[in-house]
Amino acid sequence: MKQVELVNGDLRFPALMAGSGEPVILLHGFPDTHENWAVQINALAEAGYTAIAPALRGYAPGCQSGSGDYSRAAMPRAASPEAAIILCMPQWTT
Repeated sequence: MKQVELVNGDLRFPALMAGSGEPVILLHGFPDTHENWAVQINALAEAGYTAIAPALRGYAPGCQSGSGDYSRAAMPRAASPEAAIILCMPQWTT
């Protein structure tokens, strides 16, 4: 597993990444961080996927909105519409 930086325009997202193959994007929830996915990243890499867990917008200084606008319209496009990715998000139950 390695620490990488994903860049989109002037935003820089720290991320953890491992493996090769079809990409799996692991999205954390509040109050967690991208580092909470470390065990799953290694397991997915061993299963033949490229696992990527980025810090979400606003969690690190480089990925905070300069305008303070976190609306959907202001979000940069993370992937092209043709990109095939698998998204994983935590399931919270009460």
